[in-house]
Amino acid sequence: MRPCFIAALLCTTFSAAAQQPSRTWQVPPGQEIVLGTYYEARYDPRERTCTALRAPAVQVLQTARQGTLTVQRTGSAAITDEPRCPQMRAPIAVLVYRAATDARGQEDVAWRVTYQSGQLGARVFHARIVVQGR
Repeated sequence: MRPCFIAALLCTTFSAAAQQPSRTWQVPPGQEIVLGTYYEARYDPRERTCTALRAPAVQVLQTARQGTLTVQRTGSAAITDEPRCPQMRAPIAVLVYRAATDARGQEDVAWRVTYQSGQLGARVFHARIVVQGR
């Protein structure tokens, strides 16, 4: 048996398709939301062990006009959505949108997540951000 790769978007689920469906998020002016949290790990079914890999690369493809879209990286975070690896910690990449204080209306953003595993490859995500008054 070969090891399998685990990759996750902790905030939302995704399918195996390279092009992901668009999602809509609402945020008040001046506030921030997490659009996605990503990690990658290798699971060895023979050993029943998980090995955390470096966080996937996250590249902004369509920037925000009414706020900022940034990628934040952490050294290690607890991974809670993988039952085969209940104690695993892994580096993560977090995509955060912060609406400008004077933002109103909606805008579309897009980003690509590239995994180390050739099996997982790259995935493109789209989001519509709706900035609503307080």
